[in-house]
Amino acid sequence: RSGEAYRAAAISSVLSQTYEDFGRVISDNGASDGTEEICRTCAACDPRIRYIRQPKNLGAAWNFNHVFHVSRCKYFKWVAHDDMIEPEFLERCVEVLEADRKCVLVHPAAVLVDENGDQTSCYLDTMASDSDDPVRRFESWMVPALGQCNPVYGLMPREVIEKTGLQGNFMGSDRIFLGEIAILGQVRMLREPLLLRRVHANMSTKANLDNLSLTEWFSGEKIRGLRFKRLRQIREFARAIRRARI
Repeated sequence: RSGEAYRAAAISSVLSQTYEDFGRVISDNGASDGTEEICRTCAACDPRIRYIRQPKNLGAAWNFNHVFHVSRCKYFKWVAHDDMIEPEFLERCVEVLEADRKCVLVHPAAVLVDENGDQTSCYLDTMASDSDDPVRRFESWMVPALGQCNPVYGLMPREVIEKTGLQGNFMGSDRIFLGEIAILGQVRMLREPLLLRRVHANMSTKANLDNLSLTEWFSGEKIRGLRFKRLRQIREFARAIRRARI
């Protein structure tokens, strides 16, 4: 989906991190707007950027997973094309992961901003994350009315992500992924608002007004009909439990 209006700001926020020892990969999922020109210009100006363009849209889930597969760093995070991160984001998250080996995901509080980058509200995720019991950590992600899944944009050890099923090509797969991460270890939330999530008319959850179109956004394929979406999520939660071998 087009998003050229916010892409340069997102890239700039990543390049402005106080923690500098990390790789930068941009995966252009066949965008039809000015994304390619923006990304190639940024990559030409900064050799730290690796730019990969797909000939067509292969779906949001495929793109999420592809970025992970081509990365090689000890820790990993996703960055949405329209979001921004404060300069201290990586530094603070790395500090927590290095100090606490039980932690498998660290994420800050999120500030919601509008099209112009002006703050509209601050969002604190309510995931029960510090329990030593993987069942307690996991069950919080099975609540249907959980709300936003901002922690998916946190920082995680690569070796932990490799144990998961990554992002599925169906609606709600980010919640399954986070539930599986929670089984594998504790999650920490920083109180500092270091993630700026942009809320606008073209974001996936607003541009896709029904479950069918949102599923097509995840999968990159046309779907004739959509049934039993909750059953699919329950089945994927069960698969996550089997993979964890707890």
